[in-house]
Amino acid sequence: MMQHRRKHSRAYGVTWDESTNPSAGVRVGQGASAAVSSALPANLAIVQSLMRRCVINNSGVVQYYLDSSNSTLKENGDPANLDGTDGQVMVEIPLSWLKYSYANNEHTWIISKEQFSGASRSDAFYKNDVYVDYRYIGAYEGSLYDASASRYTN
Repeated sequence: MMQHRRKHSRAYGVTWDESTNPSAGVRVGQGASAAVSSALPANLAIVQSLMRRCVINNSGVVQYYLDSSNSTLKENGDPANLDGTDGQVMVEIPLSWLKYSYANNEHTWIISKEQFSGASRSDAFYKNDVYVDYRYIGAYEGSLYDASASRYTN
C-alpha cells in the first residue's frame, strides 16, 4: 500500500505505484482526501491557482494580465490586444518547490509554493545566475507564416 501519506506544510502531490494500474494514483499532503480523478480546488492547488495569463513585451516585462475567464479582456475588463503589438500572450508560473522520490515501485511528486523538507527549486527558475520568482511559457502553440509563400509552415 502507499507509504507516502506524510503531510507537508501547504504541499500537495501524488504517489503512483508502477506495479499497479497506471491510472491508479493517490493524492498526498494537502488535498490527500480528494480523488486523483478530480481537480483540486484553488485553496489546495496553490501553485496552479497562482498561474495566470499575461501579455509580455520582447524584453520580458509584463504589460498587463488577462482576465481569468476571458483572455480577450485585460484583468480590468478593457479589451486586450492579442495581435502581438503589445507583446506575446504567456502564462506566468510562480516559483515553486518540488520533491520527487522513488521507493518500492512508488513514484511521489510533491509541490508547494513554500520550501519544505527535501524539496528544491526547479532549475527552470534559475536565470542569469539567480532564481527568479516567475517563469513564462507561451499560452498558445506557435506557428510561422511564410509571407513569400502565403502559407503557414509545417
